Amino acid sequence: MTLLQVNDLEVRFAAAGSGLFGLNKQWVRAVNGVSLTLAAGETLGLVGESGSGKSTLGRAILHLNPISAGQVVFDGIDMAHAGPVDIARLRHETAMIFQDPYAALNPRLTVGETIAEVLRVQRKVASENIPRRVDELLDLVGLRPELASRKPGSLSGGQCQRVGIARALAVEPRLIIADECVAALDVSIQGQIINLLLELQQRMNLAILFIAHDLAIVRRLCDRVAVMYLGKIV
Repeated sequence: MTLLQVNDLEVRFAAAGSGLFGLNKQWVRAVNGVSLTLAAGETLGLVGESGSGKSTLGRAILHLNPISAGQVVFDGIDMAHAGPVDIARLRHETAMIFQDPYAALNPRLTVGETIAEVLRVQRKVASENIPRRVDELLDLVGLRPELASRKPGSLSGGQCQRVGIARALAVEPRLIIADECVAALDVSIQGQIINLLLELQQRMNLAILFIAHDLAIVRRLCDRVAVMYLGKIV
């Protein structure tokens, strides 16, 4: 079953220094007419050089970047033209794993507080059950529950990325967009995170859009691969 369908998607940004006083504004097409599909339980690799538009595409799919034209159809609903109710549903069923595991976490919050915040906002579990669910999510990503009391600064990069994955899973997503989520990690830790994603995908029937530049990792993890260049899939 097709979970995500992107049709002729465009994301444009005003070029730096152009259009003084709003006149003759120049636009940069970061995403230029991209179309792709992703089925439930499938992993699509998105590769390309830096600046090709991969991250912008991923953020636009989740409505984190404005969409200039085209469609993002998630579970039959065009999110590019959706109202607040549908956008809220998208937030409840999708998540993103970011490239920098330290920058993606609030340094002032403990690991447990970071995950609990998502559970409270998304209202996934009753408030009295949040501590137990935090422990379950940490266990799911291979971390000891005792780490819930620690802050990101006292963890390794691999541990922080596992916390980021646990936070994403707290939403109970159907789609995860992983944006260069192992690029900042040591090779041995990369393998652990990839194995974790494979296990979670099979266990939860997750759809994953895996943005990367390392073709060896993409080959191991992904069912299909799309190559971006200058905002287009080539």
